[in-house]
Amino acid sequence: MGIKALYYDVQDVGKHIKKTKRRFIWRFSIDGHEHQVELTVSYLSGKKKVVHNGSILFENQKVMGGSFQYPFSIQSTMCNIV
Repeated sequence: MGIKALYYDVQDVGKHIKKTKRRFIWRFSIDGHEHQVELTVSYLSGKKKVVHNGSILFENQKVMGGSFQYPFSIQSTMCNIV
């Protein structure tokens, strides 16, 4: 099995104050199949959203304190956002 990193970016995407919300974007391939995973974090509300290839995997509606971790699998490969 081959995993290859293709792209990484961090974007400030807050509506009124850009730095209050950030989107982290990872693109990689697993066995030749490309994937994109995005983590959007609101620093004001604490809300987080994880998206894989346009499909929402996780979205919380409540404020979460402390550290964040989200394990998930793609093509039988375990991934983890920490």
